[in-house]
Amino acid sequence: MADTVTPPMQRWEEIASLANRGEYAQATALAKEVLALVEREKGRNHPDTATSLSNMASLCGHQGEYSLALSSYRRALEINVSALGEYHPNVAATLNNLAGLYREQGEYSSALPLYQRALNIVEAALGEDHPTTATAMDNLAGVYKKQGEYLLALPLYRRALAIHESALGKNHPSTELTRDNFAHLYDKMGEPDKAAALRGDE
Repeated sequence: MADTVTPPMQRWEEIASLANRGEYAQATALAKEVLALVEREKGRNHPDTATSLSNMASLCGHQGEYSLALSSYRRALEINVSALGEYHPNVAATLNNLAGLYREQGEYSSALPLYQRALNIVEAALGEDHPTTATAMDNLAGVYKKQGEYLLALPLYRRALAIHESALGKNHPSTELTRDNFAHLYDKMGEPDKAAALRGDE
């Protein structure tokens, strides 16, 4: 009865709420049910199925089930590329999620090309000065920083911060996150004065 009242895609909010409360067994059971329902109603190669797979992957990742998360993200990516084209923002979002999973496991060499590809897509689809583009730059810079490639990370953080400040304002959470990441890079580079200036420290 619940499925006829609440559309399947909207039930992911209920699943997220369960997961946020730590009720992973219930969340996983419901997620499998919703994924099967979406596949049945929309088809195995529909973008909604890809979204459901990404949601399932996120749930698996939070429980440390990385192999299941990886396979779900990969399938979601294949569906989105096939259904929407290689340069759709949804493809970039899936690439970002997949890269984030690799990054969480410390597999930076696997994450790097995915973040690069995601950045290329959002720049082409949304423009060079879009906040999503800035976030993609921040993500890519973060991997370079983890790899010790500070000079590659530096211009990305600088540009991402400028975009966020211009588009969202200096006090927006996304701007503040990029500013903090940028400052941390200066800390790693042994330039505490520049880090302090970014943070607004006295």
